[in-house]
Amino acid sequence: MAAVLLGRKSGFLAGAIGSAIADIAMGYQHFAPVTFVVKGLEGFVAGLVVYALSKRFKEKNHVTILAASIAGSIVMISGYFVAELYVMRLFDETMGLAAALRDLPVNLVQGGVCAVVGYSLSVALEKFKVTKFITN
Repeated sequence: MAAVLLGRKSGFLAGAIGSAIADIAMGYQHFAPVTFVVKGLEGFVAGLVVYALSKRFKEKNHVTILAASIAGSIVMISGYFVAELYVMRLFDETMGLAAALRDLPVNLVQGGVCAVVGYSLSVALEKFKVTKFITN
Protein backbone atom coordinates (compact mmCIF):
# COMPACT_ATOMS: atom_id res chain seq x y z
CA MET A 1 0.00 0.00 0.00
CA ALA A 2 2.80 2.41 0.86
CA ALA A 3 4.50 1.59 -2.43
CA VAL A 4 1.36 2.23 -4.45
CA LEU A 5 0.58 5.48 -2.68
CA LEU A 6 4.03 6.87 -1.93
CA GLY A 7 6.50 5.16 -4.26
CA ARG A 8 9.43 2.77 -4.26
CA LYS A 9 11.50 4.19 -1.43
CA SER A 10 8.58 4.51 0.95
CA GLY A 11 7.41 1.05 -0.08
CA PHE A 12 10.83 -0.36 0.76
CA LEU A 13 11.01 1.39 4.13
CA ALA A 14 7.46 0.55 5.19
CA GLY A 15 7.81 -3.09 4.21
CA ALA A 16 11.30 -3.55 5.64
CA ILE A 17 11.03 -1.71 8.93
CA GLY A 18 7.46 -2.60 9.89
CA SER A 19 7.83 -6.28 9.07
CA ALA A 20 11.22 -6.67 10.75
CA ILE A 21 9.88 -5.03 13.91
CA ALA A 22 6.90 -7.41 13.81
CA ASP A 23 9.27 -10.40 13.59
CA ILE A 24 11.24 -9.15 16.59
CA ALA A 25 8.09 -8.42 18.61
CA MET A 26 6.70 -11.89 17.91
CA GLY A 27 9.89 -13.70 18.92
CA TYR A 28 11.27 -14.45 15.46
CA GLN A 29 14.42 -12.35 15.80
CA HIS A 30 16.41 -14.76 13.64
CA PHE A 31 14.12 -14.00 10.70
CA ALA A 32 14.19 -10.20 11.12
CA PRO A 33 17.20 -9.51 8.83
CA VAL A 34 15.76 -11.73 6.10
CA THR A 35 12.33 -10.17 6.53
CA PHE A 36 13.87 -6.68 6.35
CA VAL A 37 15.38 -7.47 2.94
CA VAL A 38 12.51 -9.56 1.51
CA LYS A 39 9.67 -7.28 2.60
CA GLY A 40 11.68 -4.22 1.66
CA LEU A 41 12.22 -5.60 -1.82
CA GLU A 42 8.54 -6.51 -2.01
CA GLY A 43 7.61 -2.88 -1.37
CA PHE A 44 10.30 -1.54 -3.69
CA VAL A 45 9.27 -3.79 -6.58
CA ALA A 46 5.59 -2.95 -6.11
CA GLY A 47 6.47 0.75 -6.21
CA LEU A 48 8.68 0.22 -9.25
CA VAL A 49 5.84 -1.52 -11.11
CA VAL A 50 3.43 1.29 -10.24
CA TYR A 51 5.96 3.89 -11.37
CA ALA A 52 6.79 2.14 -14.66
CA LEU A 53 3.21 1.33 -15.63
CA SER A 54 1.85 4.71 -14.56
CA LYS A 55 4.50 6.41 -16.65
CA ARG A 56 3.74 4.19 -19.65
CA PHE A 57 -0.06 4.52 -19.46
CA LYS A 58 -0.06 8.11 -18.13
CA GLU A 59 -2.16 7.14 -15.10
CA LYS A 60 -2.31 4.88 -12.06
CA ASN A 61 -5.25 2.57 -12.78
CA HIS A 62 -6.66 -0.69 -11.39
CA VAL A 63 -4.50 -2.84 -13.65
CA THR A 64 -1.36 -1.00 -12.56
CA ILE A 65 -2.19 -1.48 -8.88
CA LEU A 66 -3.10 -5.14 -9.41
CA ALA A 67 0.15 -5.79 -11.31
CA ALA A 68 2.13 -4.12 -8.52
CA SER A 69 0.36 -6.20 -5.87
CA ILE A 70 1.05 -9.43 -7.73
CA ALA A 71 4.68 -8.51 -8.45
CA GLY A 72 5.27 -7.68 -4.80
CA SER A 73 3.78 -10.98 -3.70
CA ILE A 74 5.94 -12.91 -6.13
CA VAL A 75 9.03 -11.18 -4.73
CA MET A 76 7.96 -12.03 -1.17
CA ILE A 77 7.22 -15.70 -1.92
CA SER A 78 10.42 -16.27 -3.89
CA GLY A 79 12.49 -14.21 -1.45
CA TYR A 80 11.47 -16.28 1.56
CA PHE A 81 11.94 -19.50 -0.42
CA VAL A 82 15.49 -18.56 -1.43
CA ALA A 83 16.28 -17.28 2.07
CA GLU A 84 15.16 -20.53 3.70
CA LEU A 85 16.89 -22.59 1.05
CA TYR A 86 20.29 -20.88 1.25
CA VAL A 87 20.67 -18.00 3.72
CA MET A 88 18.91 -19.28 6.85
CA ARG A 89 20.64 -22.63 6.42
CA LEU A 90 23.92 -20.92 7.34
CA PHE A 91 22.55 -20.18 10.81
CA ASP A 92 20.08 -23.01 11.40
CA GLU A 93 20.61 -26.63 10.31
CA THR A 94 16.86 -27.23 10.16
CA MET A 95 16.55 -24.83 7.23
CA GLY A 96 17.10 -25.88 3.65
CA LEU A 97 14.99 -27.42 0.91
CA ALA A 98 12.64 -29.26 3.28
CA ALA A 99 11.93 -26.11 5.30
CA ALA A 100 11.53 -23.97 2.18
CA LEU A 101 9.04 -26.45 0.70
CA ARG A 102 7.23 -26.82 4.04
CA ASP A 103 6.74 -23.05 4.33
CA LEU A 104 5.89 -22.47 0.66
CA PRO A 105 2.10 -23.01 1.04
CA VAL A 106 2.00 -20.59 3.98
CA ASN A 107 3.93 -17.99 1.98
CA LEU A 108 1.65 -18.52 -1.03
CA VAL A 109 -1.40 -17.84 1.15
CA GLN A 110 0.32 -14.86 2.77
CA GLY A 111 1.22 -13.48 -0.66
CA GLY A 112 -2.29 -13.99 -2.00
CA VAL A 113 -4.02 -12.42 0.98
CA CYS A 114 -1.59 -9.50 1.03
CA ALA A 115 -2.08 -8.91 -2.71
CA VAL A 116 -5.88 -8.85 -2.36
CA VAL A 117 -5.91 -6.67 0.76
CA GLY A 118 -3.17 -4.36 -0.54
CA TYR A 119 -4.90 -3.97 -3.89
CA SER A 120 -8.30 -3.30 -2.29
CA LEU A 121 -7.01 -0.74 0.20
CA SER A 122 -4.79 0.95 -2.37
CA VAL A 123 -7.67 1.34 -4.82
CA ALA A 124 -9.92 2.73 -2.09
CA LEU A 125 -7.29 5.17 -0.85
CA GLU A 126 -6.44 6.27 -4.41
CA LYS A 127 -10.13 6.87 -5.06
CA PHE A 128 -10.27 9.24 -2.11
CA LYS A 129 -6.99 10.92 -3.12
CA VAL A 130 -5.41 10.48 0.32
CA THR A 131 -1.91 11.22 -0.97
CA LYS A 132 -2.79 14.91 -1.24
CA PHE A 133 -3.10 14.92 2.56
CA ILE A 134 0.16 12.99 3.03
CA THR A 135 2.60 14.61 0.62
CA ASN A 136 1.59 18.26 0.98
